[in-house]
Amino acid sequence: MDTPLQHEILAIEAVDAFHRVYKTENDPYRQISFLGQGGCGFVDLIEHWERPGSTYARKLFPLQFSNQRRKDEIERIKSEAQIIWKLNHCHVVNIIATYEWQR
Repeated sequence: MDTPLQHEILAIEAVDAFHRVYKTENDPYRQISFLGQGGCGFVDLIEHWERPGSTYARKLFPLQFSNQRRKDEIERIKSEAQIIWKLNHCHVVNIIATYEWQR
């Protein structure tokens, strides 16, 4: 069941074009612990620095491709996230945000 805060975050992210780019040092999320890894990336437990105690799982995709291939992969990830974001089912994760780091 979604909390009011989750709905608020989802609404904000939808209005702000869903995807953001941060410099690494400005990442709004703080890692709490490493949860695991799979074939596509890593998952860690995080919290937003403005909402201590509200925890989320973050999936990290290491992208070490050429510029065009990297852009294509980011677009694929964003597209998949937007599809999942539209779903509302107890067995499907809620997408809170997508973002990337720029160095």
